[in-house]
Amino acid sequence: MRINPIFLVLCVFALISAVFLLTEVRGPFKGWATDVYSAANYEEPAPALEPVEEPVEEPSPDEPVAEPPPAVEPNEPPPMSELELLYNDEYTKAFATMTRPTLGEQYTVKLRNKMDVEGRLDEVAAGRIKMRVEFGTMFIPVDNVHPSEYERLFPEQAAKLMAVKVVNEILKQRAAIASVPDDEPDGATEPARRPPPATGRTKYDPSPAATPEHLKDTRDMYGQWLEFQKRRVGVQFVDKIYAKEAGRNVELYMVMNEGYTVQDYDVRFSLADALWRSWSFRCQGAGLIRSMSNAHLILIDDKLKIVGGSSVHDGADVWVEK
Repeated sequence: MRINPIFLVLCVFALISAVFLLTEVRGPFKGWATDVYSAANYEEPAPALEPVEEPVEEPSPDEPVAEPPPAVEPNEPPPMSELELLYNDEYTKAFATMTRPTLGEQYTVKLRNKMDVEGRLDEVAAGRIKMRVEFGTMFIPVDNVHPSEYERLFPEQAAKLMAVKVVNEILKQRAAIASVPDDEPDGATEPARRPPPATGRTKYDPSPAATPEHLKDTRDMYGQWLEFQKRRVGVQFVDKIYAKEAGRNVELYMVMNEGYTVQDYDVRFSLADALWRSWSFRCQGAGLIRSMSNAHLILIDDKLKIVGGSSVHDGADVWVEK
């Protein structure tokens, strides 16, 4: 019987394939075909790209180096001006020389209406005293007391006015120096006199109005200071501010809300005095006033009723409603 050659070749190929598959999956040579295939197709991994450092451009000697702006801390108070530091120093020195009023002592108090009040001093607080008079007790705010009594009964107010006087004298000297022409030697000519003060108001006008353009920057700086105070104490007591000009006076109107009006007299007085000082120093820094007394602060409620602030005749003379 003759075997077909093609059939024989197929049988041999089938036998070899069976042996190949059997040794790949079983026995000591298990997986040998896969390893051979992997080795035949192995490729070297691509080398990792090294980061390329770009050369730093050195500024030319004539080119100024831009300094990064200083970081602004939102909870830090604005820096004090030179005159504000001077005021604080003068206030501290003046207050140190004052003698506190004695509770229980008999006093005769001169009022601004030229009347006198006699009685025993029962209580002293910020911006007010309480006296025990013949028929009970009497509450007397500082704006009812004659200024000549401040040193005896209101040492804080007396020290404040002394410090204001020193700052005003500095401002007066600077104004006199500024008025001397540059081409004249010092003392060669008498400084040019300023015109007499413009007629001041007899009363304030709290009606809302647009702030004049030249006062907007100072108003905005003051608003930033108020925002800092709001973050510091956690209370917003002002709803709106706008500025006006009356002669040589610069007036700031502040619409106060219940955060202010519900406070005790002592708190409202201390707050009004601090608000006035800050406004005055910012007006000075902007060159808007010639003395601290030219800065006026007017506190009003939402119905435009005046509830405190500066006296119409003197910005430094602060009062609040009882």
